[in-house]
Amino acid sequence: MASEVRPKRALFISHYFPPYSAIGALRVGKLARYLDDRSWDVRTIAAVLPLPETMPLEISGDKVVYTPWSDVDSSLERLLGVRFQRLVHRGASAAEIPEGDKPNYRNGTTPSALRRLLRKAYLEVVRLPDNRAGWLKPAVAAGEELFERWRPDVIYATSPPVTSLIVADRLSRRYGVPWVAEFRDPWTDNPYYEYSALRLLFERIWERRVLSRAAAIVSVSPSWQRGLIERHGRPTLLAMNGYVESDFPSKPPLEPSAQGKVRILYTGHIYVGRRDPTPLFAALKLLGADASRVVLEFVGTQVDAVQPLAKQFGLSEQIIVQLPVPYRDALARQLEADVLLHLQWCDPKEDGTIAGKLFEYIGARRPVLGIGLETSAVAEIITSRQAGIMTDDPRKIAAQLRKWIGEKTAGGIAPLPASASQGLDRDRQFERIERLLRGVVQVRSVDNEVPKTGYHHRDPVGFSVTPACERAVPRKLEKPALVVLVDVEEEFDWTRPFSRDNTSVKALDRLPEAHAIFVKHGVVPTYLVDYPIINSPVGARMFRAWRERGECVVGTQLHPWVSPPFEEEVTEANSYPGNLPQQLERAKLKALTEKIEENCGERPVVYRAGRAGLGPNSIEALEELGYQVDTSVVPHTDFRHQLGPDYSDYALDPFWFGQERRILELPLTRGFTGPLRKLGPLGYNMLGRGVGRALRVPGIVARLEFLQRVTLTPEGITLSEMKRLTEEALADGRRIFGLSFHSPSVLPGCTPYVRTEGAAKKFLETIDLYVAYFLGQLGGEALTPLEIYRRLNDDAN
Repeated sequence: MASEVRPKRALFISHYFPPYSAIGALRVGKLARYLDDRSWDVRTIAAVLPLPETMPLEISGDKVVYTPWSDVDSSLERLLGVRFQRLVHRGASAAEIPEGDKPNYRNGTTPSALRRLLRKAYLEVVRLPDNRAGWLKPAVAAGEELFERWRPDVIYATSPPVTSLIVADRLSRRYGVPWVAEFRDPWTDNPYYEYSALRLLFERIWERRVLSRAAAIVSVSPSWQRGLIERHGRPTLLAMNGYVESDFPSKPPLEPSAQGKVRILYTGHIYVGRRDPTPLFAALKLLGADASRVVLEFVGTQVDAVQPLAKQFGLSEQIIVQLPVPYRDALARQLEADVLLHLQWCDPKEDGTIAGKLFEYIGARRPVLGIGLETSAVAEIITSRQAGIMTDDPRKIAAQLRKWIGEKTAGGIAPLPASASQGLDRDRQFERIERLLRGVVQVRSVDNEVPKTGYHHRDPVGFSVTPACERAVPRKLEKPALVVLVDVEEEFDWTRPFSRDNTSVKALDRLPEAHAIFVKHGVVPTYLVDYPIINSPVGARMFRAWRERGECVVGTQLHPWVSPPFEEEVTEANSYPGNLPQQLERAKLKALTEKIEENCGERPVVYRAGRAGLGPNSIEALEELGYQVDTSVVPHTDFRHQLGPDYSDYALDPFWFGQERRILELPLTRGFTGPLRKLGPLGYNMLGRGVGRALRVPGIVARLEFLQRVTLTPEGITLSEMKRLTEEALADGRRIFGLSFHSPSVLPGCTPYVRTEGAAKKFLETIDLYVAYFLGQLGGEALTPLEIYRRLNDDAN
């Protein structure tokens, strides 16, 4: 492989950046240092802020361009005599402090109706997209000047403020550099969004247009990640916040202390009515005399708001309130505390919010007392890692406090186990971002190298630009034909980056349960196996035995990241075989093909590209290695948001392809159901664009069953939906149906579709009932891909 001529270059667009002490500066500063340490050439465009310069700069100062900016609130403040809620003093995201907070009027009087009207109109019309809009022009100008002497490979913009994304989008369009959008909080899905419905509609359309041009999106919360994928259909990476152990003044944890009272510490911002400690005060009241054995310390901004609450509950003597301290001092205090307090608004709207300090708390290895929703993303982290409790029930809090008081007396409150913080360090999260950025840069390079004629990078195997494609007409299929295709693969977390270490095949122990269903119905399934499967003793024995008994066909599935030779970087882009260099794709496919032949006693001739990732060189490799059937095409589906191929123009119909037209494509059975299905992909895509997507029309139409895209699989699809797809496709003249699923779904916890034993039982039952329905009620027949190949080949001749 060719060596790099120069380091990869990344330009950060971040309003907040060290040394300014702001919440928004912490993460991006650490990320810049992470990339810089890994030989990236990192530059940053940031704003000059009226804040203490107490954060470490992390990268060389000559690589950061700080720009002045105009505060768009200033003019109206002078006109109305009102000071708007300011975020600049903390650099907080909207999840930290809602922008819709009521303003503080300087003269203490109630504003007139005119003032209220002018303020509302200003917020709706002028503050677009936020109160950092005055940074847009200076930041773009700084970018233009920088680009004259230095051009990045990728732009990384972090929001809030949303203005950062607008800056990146403009520079990207002007100079043709791909950009990535990071959301520390959502844009229009923000739980604190308080503008009108009309502005919300406008901003959703605006958000959709801006992000449609982003190469990828980064989210800090699992639920926000899901929402971004649903709304924008872009590749969306989860990279949460984290802690840096070296930032602590001493290595966590400190030895527990049995001296004094139970010290509960909170560091951050108080927002009474949303993020406030009222349930904790109520719990202390329930302790009676034991409440005197607990002291609460609040360090941060607006923490003086807790004093009236404490007085209300008669707890003033147990409250210590202090102004903000430098970042490292706050970490030192976290190490010394017995328990760390985390506050979250008890409202479902804040389900996905995960404040950055939670990771610092767990990194300090101190137990966490979380006040908030018991079913939130924060609660999942705390409870799954046995790091404390999360509740808004004063009785449960009181019970936990009694337990901690007892531990304190008995020798000190034990620190969290090392396993609690495992994987939550910033480097682990930033590793995902670096892989994403490398993938974006790589795909950009591939796009630039693809010739304008011949095969095109986004046309999976050149079907539409060569004459090597011809529809196969199944005239000799008198009955509907059912093909069973199982992706037999190692187990891995679908939400995490790909890794060569993911080679576990324990789900194979449960696969015979599904195989028994096929044997019962006389179905011969095709098992598309990848390298870890066929290289394992259990996999080799199992599939050789089934094949020799005539109970299955063994085909090929190529997962590049676990298939030798291992020459490429493990990235999102490289998880698609068709994105690899031509010789490497062929070498991996050849090695896997030969391993299957060696361990199963027969050379495979049925193929499926891992992640459906065919590419411009796949035809040649398949022809050279003697494959007869491909099953990779996913109709009506665009994987470009994940850096993969675009199958939007392909339907369920089989077709011949290749220079000799000797390979049969059997697309995945994915189609449209409902009375509007005749609109097909055109109607589906129209509903999902612009205003339709902003209003979530596709989801509404699908729930009403007017137009729904359905795949013939028990994974996330109900039996009734599978039947409806089959019957409507039959009515439209389709004759071949492929039932497919992933082998890890037979083992609970290995895929998102099957989490419990009950779900696994239901999963197998759905397969059983569908096969019985197809062969019985529909009078269909079960065929292998090779049987279909022979019949269609006879038709063609």
